[in-house]
Amino acid sequence: VTKMIKTASLENSKRLYELAPEWNDTHFTWKRLVTHNTLEWKDWFLADWNNGVWDGLGEQSHPAPDLEWLLDKLPKLLPDESYLVLWHDGLVWVAQYEDDTDVMPEHSKYADTPSDAACLLLIKLIEQGVVKV
Repeated sequence: VTKMIKTASLENSKRLYELAPEWNDTHFTWKRLVTHNTLEWKDWFLADWNNGVWDGLGEQSHPAPDLEWLLDKLPKLLPDESYLVLWHDGLVWVAQYEDDTDVMPEHSKYADTPSDAACLLLIKLIEQGVVKV
């Protein structure tokens, strides 16, 4: 059984954080640590913000938005009255805006997880100036 990733990938989380650094109120974080014995950075891992105190030498972290957080940030309706839809097409997850007659390709993103599709769409809308940070 494969467990669904709750948050956007590290790459997409970093991209969103670069565009919106003040949006750091996520429930999860991507972290990597330096340990005393190796003095090397370990691989990135996903953690809850409240996962305890680290006693290593160093730590790097980025907010890791989960799907609920992303859906709260995405507008439900755009000015042209198109509405947000998130669905799986059998191959990939799709986050897009559509109206009753058409899909808005300029407001669509595809990814392997629902969180990444929503995160990529939010990034696109910020870059287009549709969503203000």
